Amino acid sequence: MNFHFHDWKRIEKPKFSYFDYSGIEVLTAKCRCTVCGKEKVRKFMGKWYF
Repeated sequence: MNFHFHDWKRIEKPKFSYFDYSGIEVLTAKCRCTVCGKEKVRKFMGKWYF
């Protein structure tokens, strides 16, 4: 069993975005780990709107 910390890199442009209650844009994009190759949909912070 190998233990490592995932190093996520985006592999495509964000496809879905929404605004949370504090006014921050949340983007979702598919990412891939550079160590093991596992794919996952992750959330990223976009712009702030006050």
